[in-house]
Amino acid sequence: MLIRVLYDDGSFGMVDGIELDRLIFNGGVTAFRRSQGWVRVGHDPVRQGRHDRRRRDVIINTYV
Repeated sequence: MLIRVLYDDGSFGMVDGIELDRLIFNGGVTAFRRSQGWVRVGHDPVRQGRHDRRRRDVIINTYV
């Protein structure tokens, strides 16, 4: 699933969840869109890191 983001330079883009985590951590994104509306990084609550959980967009190779 792609997430709409507002980058620090004012441009918009679409990223996956892993890239969003990286952007939030590195300070490269100002806001991102949730189903309830826009979330402002630094003002609104955002996830602080991933817990070990399964994601729908990750394929796990059980034959390794």
